[in-house]
Amino acid sequence: MKAATAENILGLREGYGFRMRKKIYATAVFAALCAAALFFYLRERGVFKVRDEFGIERHRFPYVKWAASSDMFHAEVSEILDHKSFRTKNGAFITLFAASPLDAGGAKEFMKNNIYGRPVVVSVCGAPEDYSGLIRAIVFYDGGTKCLNKDLYDAGFIDVRINNEFLNAQEWFNAEAD
Repeated sequence: MKAATAENILGLREGYGFRMRKKIYATAVFAALCAAALFFYLRERGVFKVRDEFGIERHRFPYVKWAASSDMFHAEVSEILDHKSFRTKNGAFITLFAASPLDAGGAKEFMKNNIYGRPVVVSVCGAPEDYSGLIRAIVFYDGGTKCLNKDLYDAGFIDVRINNEFLNAQEWFNAEAD
């Protein structure tokens, strides 16, 4: 009789522990789902800003084919060379990828006002340097919230060869200008 009672007691304790674990797991799953739903809701409203390791809010730039970039790095602009090129503090020459001038003076002035002496993030397009020593790139500024290539295009200063391995034309034209 004692053995039966001990088994009953042991069985009750195992059943109680199982039910408690089940409740704890269900509560944890429910909390995780609620947190995920809240995160996505607030991110769409602009409350959460998801940034990559370079501080870029990639979801703001759906027209950039991120996987195609051969390298990315931080730089500080030390000199504006022309309507689409600049020199960094460490001596690198950067030129905007696939850009052709429409208003060279306006583009150069825009770059002076927005990136001169300021930090930028350079997303290298293709080989790190071509034969001329220029690094072709898509450039992000203002803390990774703006794309220089797109802003110059939207302002009418440059034309950009868009549908290529680094930029998506459909997303480019669907993107709203800031």
